[in-house]
Amino acid sequence: MPAYSASKHGIIGLAKSAGVQGAPLGIRVNAVAPGLIDTSMQTGPGGTGGAAPGLGTLTNPSHRLGTADEVAALVAFLLSDDAPSSPAPSSRSTVARPRTARTSLSYPPDPQRPKETRMRYLMIAQTTPLEGRDDEFNAWYNGEHLKDVLAVPGFVSAERFEVASGEAPFKYYAIYEVEAGTDAEIWAAVPPARDDVDDRGSRRVRRVLLAPIGSRVTSADFTNAPAG
Repeated sequence: MPAYSASKHGIIGLAKSAGVQGAPLGIRVNAVAPGLIDTSMQTGPGGTGGAAPGLGTLTNPSHRLGTADEVAALVAFLLSDDAPSSPAPSSRSTVARPRTARTSLSYPPDPQRPKETRMRYLMIAQTTPLEGRDDEFNAWYNGEHLKDVLAVPGFVSAERFEVASGEAPFKYYAIYEVEAGTDAEIWAAVPPARDDVDDRGSRRVRRVLLAPIGSRVTSADFTNAPAG
């Protein structure tokens, strides 16, 4: 198992590095890491996974084993033109480091809305836990809340950050990529943020929605531009 686990981490690292190198060339890189899947590796005679009967109902949030068709559908979506690439969030006033690996396009945009009528937004959720409850708060946010938010139609990716240096009004920041026709659709789909104490250890919560005012540019756009 240590060697098997190490190989999984290696694939994720390779995908991240290849994604950084390929981005200026317009090349998308994604890594799909399913949980327990109902294949002969897990359930068949002599399966190498050795999954015990009923294990999927205990470890998967859906309380069942996943299917190969579900994995294939995700891969097909990531390879399609409906899977956009996204800029990495940044900040000029503070230095942030990731709290979670980027959850890239785990759920497709709202299929009821034609692609040409959707607009890309970034939603920033700003949070500060109660004193001494960071671990509890982050376990809930990473393990439950991100999945619940990404289940909302139109939310296509998420990544969390914590403030590493500089002054900021909140301790943690979650960046969501959203596709919708109007910002009103997004606010209508997401419950209002609570600004009080709750049972997950949150002390302050605030959300802001950012709309693009220009095309995304990279350093390559300037270094490759003709003189003048």
